[in-house]
Amino acid sequence: MKVLSGIKLGWLLTVTTLFLVLSSQAQRESSWWYFGNKGELHFTKTTAKSDTFGVLVTLEGCASVSHRLSGDLLFYTDGDSIWDSTHIAMPNGHGLLGHRSSSQSAIIVPYPGNKFLYYIFTIDDGALNKGRNGLRYSVVDMRLNGGKGDVDTTRKNLMLMSRAGERLAAVEHHNLTSIWVIAQKYGSNEFYSFEVGRSGIGPPVISRIGPSPMNPFFPGEMHLGCMKVDPIGSMVAFVYTGAGSVTLTDFDNKTGILSNERTATLKKNKLPYGVGFSPNGKYLYLGMFEEVRQFDASAPAWQFRRSKGIRVLKKSGVIYSAIQQALNKKLYISTFNNDALTVVNNPNVRGTGCNTVHGGQPLDTGGCMAGLPSFVQSYFAPTHLKIKVTIYKSTLQF
Repeated sequence: MKVLSGIKLGWLLTVTTLFLVLSSQAQRESSWWYFGNKGELHFTKTTAKSDTFGVLVTLEGCASVSHRLSGDLLFYTDGDSIWDSTHIAMPNGHGLLGHRSSSQSAIIVPYPGNKFLYYIFTIDDGALNKGRNGLRYSVVDMRLNGGKGDVDTTRKNLMLMSRAGERLAAVEHHNLTSIWVIAQKYGSNEFYSFEVGRSGIGPPVISRIGPSPMNPFFPGEMHLGCMKVDPIGSMVAFVYTGAGSVTLTDFDNKTGILSNERTATLKKNKLPYGVGFSPNGKYLYLGMFEEVRQFDASAPAWQFRRSKGIRVLKKSGVIYSAIQQALNKKLYISTFNNDALTVVNNPNVRGTGCNTVHGGQPLDTGGCMAGLPSFVQSYFAPTHLKIKVTIYKSTLQF
């Protein structure tokens, strides 16, 4: 037998890994929302339906999570207590150190590499408590409590940052496995990005960017307002309610660094609070006193800084607050002390063509306050297909 190497008869193509990294169009973690004064909504890709079973009452922050494939509710929280899918408090689900009067009191992040575990990150109130309880995390294990989940007693209220402002956001890492969790240091323009991966939570990547959040007359005031990452993890936006400003930055989802700050300032009496991106990431929406405004997030930095945005809705006496995208690709805006949410029906369209409707989503029971649930924003990104291919050269023996 003679072995002839170097004769190329073909290539053996072996696909070693083929998987979909799914967005909200297939993943359903954001199917159920609980917010405000017992407000509850169930979303599919095409519909939104109000329901009447939720027990959560919160002035501002909240978070919920559903099963990524079935869309069945798993649990929800106000940053202080956790309720399971039957709307009963988890046995060890009390005493988290978030605060229901924090703009974004909690966010739930799946534990990379373990389908049974979830992190709950919590932050304290900035105005009343001055962020003293800081940024903390607890771990929920869905194998506990008869499969309804409970907090792991050894991993509850663990400290990540000693003092934190009221802004909290999360988005998928460039590696498509880890998650970035972003929070702001109290009294500082430092933003901490934590990589949550298979091996745990990494040390923070610190970016010093944007206006100073301090007000000498009312230090907590500048910590009011929300923060969001766009669905593909390329931009971060945050609002300083007390300053009447919105800041947009670039975000590097490989390194966790925020850069290229541009800040637009509105009238302080407009009290901007909620912020959210359109599904295509081109437009930025602000919820504020009596108005909803749209900004062009793709505009050059100098143009964004000078912009006042386009007013797409005005209603006297109304406070438009938190903004969140849903599975149906619409944006929903909490309308303070109201029994319906405002809806941006076509958020990818410029100007009033976005069709923003005051009270467009009635609630069967309960009502809105300032907050809406926080989610990992990658749930709303376009679907990605990742294929890892290994190619071997063949050798013929004859």
